[in-house]
Amino acid sequence: MKAIIGLSASEFSKLVESFREEFQNEAQNRYETGVEQSTRERNPGGGRIGKLESYAAKLFFTLLYFKCYPTFNVLGLLFDLDRSNANRNIRKFTSILEKALGRKMHWCSVKTQESTLSHH
Repeated sequence: MKAIIGLSASEFSKLVESFREEFQNEAQNRYETGVEQSTRERNPGGGRIGKLESYAAKLFFTLLYFKCYPTFNVLGLLFDLDRSNANRNIRKFTSILEKALGRKMHWCSVKTQESTLSHH
């Protein structure tokens, strides 16, 4: 597991709990904001269920991205998503992961990837 996402199974399990708490806090804040602004259309939990149903799946998806930096097409292929949903999920889950970790994640730019590839 460490080679794929950079964490051992026990480290991953601990992080899933923090990620879950932050994810639920984010959902509650979004709900309360929607109620206050009268823009809420559904009850909590309403709407489409995503393909990454568990918190562990969401976290694994995000950590895999930051460990391997696949394109969104490849990431989507691995998780049965189209590239726009892969991108959208990474953006959403990254902000939640950053709160769970208490730090910002390092985004790899295309130039960095190209530079790394050209040295091999």
